[in-house]
Amino acid sequence: MHAGKKVGRALVALLAGAALAAGSIAGASAAAAAPPPGKGGGGGGGGGGTSLPNSVAALGDSITQASMTCFTLYTCPVNSWSTGSDSLVQSHVTRLKALGAKIRSTGNYAVPGAESADLPGQASRAVSQGAKYVTVLIGANDACADSVGSMTPVASFRSSIDASLSSLARSSSSPVIFVASIPNLQRLWDINVGHPSSLSSIASRCPALAQDQAAVQAQVDAYNAELAAACSATARCMWDGGAVANTDFTRADLASDSFHPSRSGQAKLASVTWEAGPWTP
Repeated sequence: MHAGKKVGRALVALLAGAALAAGSIAGASAAAAAPPPGKGGGGGGGGGGTSLPNSVAALGDSITQASMTCFTLYTCPVNSWSTGSDSLVQSHVTRLKALGAKIRSTGNYAVPGAESADLPGQASRAVSQGAKYVTVLIGANDACADSVGSMTPVASFRSSIDASLSSLARSSSSPVIFVASIPNLQRLWDINVGHPSSLSSIASRCPALAQDQAAVQAQVDAYNAELAAACSATARCMWDGGAVANTDFTRADLASDSFHPSRSGQAKLASVTWEAGPWTP
């Protein structure tokens, strides 16, 4: 459900400015809250005993930029599951504000076509922002390569994740980090079987998936295992426990390209990640 390299890479130059959108300035200090440590399967503390964040950053790719939810091939961060302001989506930022968080800044540093190797650079922007809460959703583009054989090696994927989480953990702002699992790409293919135009659209964005769905999903499963382990080894990091990976997204949750989440798909993503995240009991 991410843009593959053939689409995403072509858009990076055009959309990079939009991908660095920062939010508005609001209040000052945050109200107290105590999300439970270790919730959702994370092992790094889960933000237990912390206050609600006053700044939020989102890292990832076209899903977190909410591509395809406003205009074809354009990002639309207002609809992002993480930092958006759309009333239908009910993003993490929207829900945090409802809890009383005084959000003074947001930064959506996700970039269409981004892979795990791009994550350290995005993490450095979140550190510069002084973000107190950082969401991470990355990995589908590592699997959506031009061929099964050119998918990002699992060891390389883990190295990039470790570097990114370590950078965030060392930040003077001591952010709570939430790592979401990669959606089930084999299910994305399966729910579109019988719809040739949809499969063609998916194949153009994720060529490896068209070649061998089982091999791609096995790689995604391996990436998810590394995301969980890396988060467990990082202070104040919470893994979603596979919530996104296990969500049964349907065709109704997809945009017109049958690949990205639609606006309602973003709302489902916001809901399942929020429930698995650090700010719910």
